[in-house]
Amino acid sequence: MKGKSGRNEPNSAEIYPIRRGGVATPADKTGRIFAVTRFKADPPASTLYSLGPSHGMILSGREIQSRMGNDLTIEPFDSDRLNPNSYNLSLHDELLIYEEVVLDAAAPNRYRRISIPADGLTLQPGTLYLGRTTESTETRSLVPMVTGRSSLGRLGLFVNPAGGLGHAGYRGTWTLEMYCVQPVRIYPFVQVCQIAYFELTGPCDDYCSDKYQNSSDIQPSLLHRELGFDDSTAQLELSFDDAIRTAR
Repeated sequence: MKGKSGRNEPNSAEIYPIRRGGVATPADKTGRIFAVTRFKADPPASTLYSLGPSHGMILSGREIQSRMGNDLTIEPFDSDRLNPNSYNLSLHDELLIYEEVVLDAAAPNRYRRISIPADGLTLQPGTLYLGRTTESTETRSLVPMVTGRSSLGRLGLFVNPAGGLGHAGYRGTWTLEMYCVQPVRIYPFVQVCQIAYFELTGPCDDYCSDKYQNSSDIQPSLLHRELGFDDSTAQLELSFDDAIRTAR
């Protein structure tokens, strides 16, 4: 049905969830987060597909800034780091490296801490580096997602390859998983990743995990807690400088 303007009216549209391979089927009554609107009639090609309202909305950079202090917090915040639909986060000046030949998912793994000097640190292939963001964030009723920047990906450095989907209600700094395919030099406080925010559909309890909530440091994997390991007395960080001083 067309309105007075000759354009297709919203009530003449159907919502179709996106399917892989471009195949779409009608949405159910609950509504799907990712969907497209397809008009029953034949509108101009430029308006054939459009995002349906309230389906998988991602906040624009301007909207991120307007919601600061309400639905979300980024501390410290610099408006110059806003992108059209994300915000750039920076890398702190420390990294963690595991000191195990085989990493055990069911037990804590030893690691050591290294500093990133002002003149940079060369990362090596075949090593997993854990870092963290300088910024601390908090969300309320939004889903945060942290992904690497393409500028670093083009240098062969990949950040959060396992996926950076966060939880509504998360509060703290973000631990970053990093690896490279060839030696690459990085620097402290470089803008290493970006955070984006998605609208949340339906009721949701805030994230309240005792593993990673309120993190303020680089956090190695705590998967072993889910598998029944009690690490309340474990001492896993290795400090070779302290060991050398003690030996002397």
